[in-house]
Amino acid sequence: MRGAPSRLTQAWRMWDNPESRRRLRREADTLHPDVMLFHNLIPVASFGLYR
Repeated sequence: MRGAPSRLTQAWRMWDNPESRRRLRREADTLHPDVMLFHNLIPVASFGLYR
């Protein structure tokens, strides 16, 4: 697919996607959730969100 990251970059982002972490942090700082439930992280986010 044109414009898509390379397969290596996609694989790396599965483990840690800094942009996903930034977006989640921004939302959490705004909404102040009591709980965040994670499921089906891949391929939308990354395991790095557990940090």
